[in-house]
Amino acid sequence: MHHGVRIKDAALVAAAVLSNRYIADRFLPDKAIDLIDEAAAKLRTEIDSMPTELDEASRRMMQLEIEKQALLKETDDASSSGSRRLDHELSELREQTDGLRARWQTEKDAVVQTRELREQIEATKAEIDRASQSYDLGKAGELKYGRLPELERQLHVKEVALTGDHARMLKEEVDEEDIAGIVSAGPDPGQQAARRRDPEAAAPRGRAAQTRDRPARSGHRGC
Repeated sequence: MHHGVRIKDAALVAAAVLSNRYIADRFLPDKAIDLIDEAAAKLRTEIDSMPTELDEASRRMMQLEIEKQALLKETDDASSSGSRRLDHELSELREQTDGLRARWQTEKDAVVQTRELREQIEATKAEIDRASQSYDLGKAGELKYGRLPELERQLHVKEVALTGDHARMLKEEVDEEDIAGIVSAGPDPGQQAARRRDPEAAAPRGRAAQTRDRPARSGHRGC
């Protein structure tokens, strides 16, 4: 798990291979890790943002509403006919948009729930380790054979429901295609990852700072 999304093994392999092939000014494993980081952050943003399909439909509705308001100011037959046509198109588009929004929200809720279940599972495993190390075997057994199996069962149900939907709007796993997309899009993912970790340090320096850091040149010229 990274940025709340899962990383496929194929994505790890692709990050190592593609970064070694196309990112020449940095070294492994750092450049492969930065590719994974950038792909996971991008996927997390897509999960939290409105899907392109829904965004385009919403923009189209807004455009039609503006056109309709303009036609309502006219009184000729052509404008009246155009207004009725827009009403019909808006009705169909509104129904389509409502369906897309409901579908997106359902998928988003399911993704968030699976993410929370995975976090609970990892926290429970850590709690089991702590209980075992402190010889609190009763608590360790209760967690290991009670809470943990129940959380894993709930996660399995959620994952089966998500993977069974072949027309999903959202994805929650970074795969090799995501890694290839980051490499082909540029710029250097290492610089983007550095900006997220320390925006001030990664920001371009001004000319004065560059001049100040430049080694002073001696006024004496050799013979």
